[in-house]
Amino acid sequence: MSGARTSMLLAALLALAGCGGDGNRPADVPAPAPAVEYTAEGVRRAGDGWRADSDGAELLLVPAGRRRLGDDAGRYDEQPMAEVELDAFFIDRHEVSNAQFARFLEATGYSPQGPWQRGFQAGEELLPVRFVTWFDAQAYARWAGRRLPTEAEWEAACGAARYPWGDEWHAVAVTDRALDAGPLAASSEGDRSAHGVLNLGGNVREWCGDWYDRYIYRDYAAQGLASNPRGPEDGAPPRPEVAAAGAVAGNERSTRKAVRGGAWFSPGPEFARRARRHAHNPHHYFNDVGFRCALSAREAP
Repeated sequence: MSGARTSMLLAALLALAGCGGDGNRPADVPAPAPAVEYTAEGVRRAGDGWRADSDGAELLLVPAGRRRLGDDAGRYDEQPMAEVELDAFFIDRHEVSNAQFARFLEATGYSPQGPWQRGFQAGEELLPVRFVTWFDAQAYARWAGRRLPTEAEWEAACGAARYPWGDEWHAVAVTDRALDAGPLAASSEGDRSAHGVLNLGGNVREWCGDWYDRYIYRDYAAQGLASNPRGPEDGAPPRPEVAAAGAVAGNERSTRKAVRGGAWFSPGPEFARRARRHAHNPHHYFNDVGFRCALSAREAP
């Protein structure tokens, strides 16, 4: 056998054996892209998540990507299902607790609009804060260096299934309880989403950043692929179809803020759904409404 043919045969055998290059990966198969690491101002790595320096909250990452909002078989304000593009963001693993809210008030001297202490008796430091207005929740989020999640981010934190944990209903500890039983501790694992976020389906409902619009998903669907949607702009005029119907709520796009999730006493099969929407006057407070915070993420250098 000639020297040239011997060299060619040896090279072929080496390639088949995976010698040279990247271990056993064939030379014509590209190496997998390295995992993207994300960060944000005021957060640091802690275990399988991140920790906020301001209030010690545990944060989880929801990666960038396309997300489904709404439910074609859902209520009128959940239709049609729309696909949107979201940047990566962090979201609190737990709802904000009474203890965290108390530290915020002590640090800032802020005077809350809502009677939050009605949901804070001795020994209830770890329960989710309640009886807070949207403005109270927003003030806390700003102090903590974060913000309230958008409706799109809140749904993305649930994952793509019907419920935070999957498409099939099963009983969870944070819904279908007696009204006088009250919520569980914010850190209780009543339900866990695909991204590890706890109690999106129950415990307390949660304020979001968006103004409410019952037909906003129509707009998102019509855009084809809305990017980081945040609901109606501040001061948006009434939708013509709502005004024509003489809706008693008036201009909901400037009078009601979005609320998501279920409460401890909610009928779980309906209210724990990812797509279930609610809305309330941002100046009002409720026995079953609290909040959690979010934060835009950026790729680490």
